[in-house]
Amino acid sequence: MAVRAEPAARPEGSGEPRRGAPVDREIWELLVELSMSRVREHFLATITELGLSFPQAHALKVLRPGNPIPMRELADGLHCDPSNITGIVDRLGDRGLVERGSAPGDRRVKTLMLTEEGTALRMRLLDRLSEPPPGLGKLSSTSSASSATFCAEPCSTTSGTPVPGWSHTRGPFPWTS
Repeated sequence: MAVRAEPAARPEGSGEPRRGAPVDREIWELLVELSMSRVREHFLATITELGLSFPQAHALKVLRPGNPIPMRELADGLHCDPSNITGIVDRLGDRGLVERGSAPGDRRVKTLMLTEEGTALRMRLLDRLSEPPPGLGKLSSTSSASSATFCAEPCSTTSGTPVPGWSHTRGPFPWTS
């Protein structure tokens, strides 16, 4: 999608144009549109095809194969109250995707672990979510490299401060590591 350059607006009382503001705003609006509409549509279509709800898909992303975690940790990963996790986990358990257990040091702490089926579905989910839209394949290698650099830069820093959890080498999908 081409970004059209508009003439820069001049600040009041100044003979100087406001540099980049209209283009910056247009780029930001396009990125918001991409993330709020296109990515959301792709995510919803993917989870629907896999028979998952949004919270179930998010739970599968948070859970790591071979790494049992306390239910409270899953709640933290989903940014919700632990009382909301039971229903999500029940439905994943009914499908044979997770198993409940107890923490070795404290049997009162309930843990969750992906089953083989859960691990396989998680990988299908992540593979599908990581598929780029067809339009990206039409970009030249120079445009692709420029776009990658353009997208990585604001994601890795905000006003010079690194964004927690972001790693350009790992990419924007920390759940795949």
